[in-house]
Amino acid sequence: MLHALPAPPMSGASPRNAASDTVTLGMPQLSRNGLSENWLLKEAGHRHWLMLADALGLPVPAFRDRDGATLYATFTGLRLSGGRLDHVAEHDRLHFAGRIAQVSRTQYQSVQTVTVDGRPVATLELLSIFLRRAVADDNRSVLRALPHPCPPMLTDAGQDSSLARLCQGFRRKDWLEHRGFSRGARQEIASVAIDPCPHGDFNGAGFLYFASFQSILDRAEWALFRDVSARAVTTGRDLFYHGNINPGDRLSVRLCGQRRDGTASLSHWFEILRDSDGARIADGFTTRRLVPSAEAEPGMGNMGNVHGALRLA
Repeated sequence: MLHALPAPPMSGASPRNAASDTVTLGMPQLSRNGLSENWLLKEAGHRHWLMLADALGLPVPAFRDRDGATLYATFTGLRLSGGRLDHVAEHDRLHFAGRIAQVSRTQYQSVQTVTVDGRPVATLELLSIFLRRAVADDNRSVLRALPHPCPPMLTDAGQDSSLARLCQGFRRKDWLEHRGFSRGARQEIASVAIDPCPHGDFNGAGFLYFASFQSILDRAEWALFRDVSARAVTTGRDLFYHGNINPGDRLSVRLCGQRRDGTASLSHWFEILRDSDGARIADGFTTRRLVPSAEAEPGMGNMGNVHGALRLA
């Protein structure tokens, strides 16, 4: 959820609120079915902070408030759309082009398009605010803050702020329908227990990393939809972040809704809950396309044969 700071300037960054760069793909950027979504989110998050620092006139994203306290640029929402992550291969040159704008007094949104040889791979929208810890080393005691100095950013009048409205709706639980799922039809279908590891799931600032939420959703999907998950590729995902955890806290990932379109696609809605107090710390909506498989994956069962980490609700 929060990015480790500070970070070095991005090669190729242009002045103010635009950035573009190219990455040659290798094993660190690839996964079983093409481009690694987890790597893509980390890279886009890193570029978001660099663009934000540049827009605020800072050489690196080392943000502080008026009293000199460290601020953490925190994601409150993420949207991946138009995903064609399986349309890339090793040695392809992946191109990022992005812009960042201020969409409210405290919120900043970047839009980043990702292409290979002019072909679209994904569009990413990331929404962030600034927070500071009220209690040292406690990730549950954070307060909203503003960086200082905070010169006015160039507001992009064409920037779509629907993501900010959605984040607010999910935080207040007053949304009605999203991605074909209705809040009124919410179910508690199943729950998967996740124990985040401090060595891989937390970032350099000590918070559960925003990209780890995506990985947690994929682990829950793998537990519940083992018959198809191995050949699923994300075409769209929305993540709404409401809180964080301390190392050692466990999570319950609750399946609230799911749809299957035969062998073509899988869609689901998960809530992520903090076990220590039951607080909901995220909602995730995902649509995955199922790529053809030459043969059935070994050891695949159906949803009724999930392993011991699953607790049926």
